[in-house]
Amino acid sequence: MSKWVSERTVSEMSGMSIQTLRNWRHLRKGPPYSKVGRSVRYDLSDVEAYFQQRRIDPESDLLRTPREKPKAAVRQVCGNIVHSL
Repeated sequence: MSKWVSERTVSEMSGMSIQTLRNWRHLRKGPPYSKVGRSVRYDLSDVEAYFQQRRIDPESDLLRTPREKPKAAVRQVCGNIVHSL
């Protein structure tokens, strides 16, 4: 059986402000929710799944890319702009 929690509970467990959760609902972002009248409730398993899907593992080789030196990257971009004019 699902456990339904309030926006305050989601805010406390996620560290997101209540206003952020409200903004997300307005923008149709964030974890799924249900409304009964003006009462907003989140299924706890949906909230956990939402944040788990957005988990970033900095140790993952899939996310690592070699870094360019900043000056070389700027020169490359600026050089491309000059050549295209």
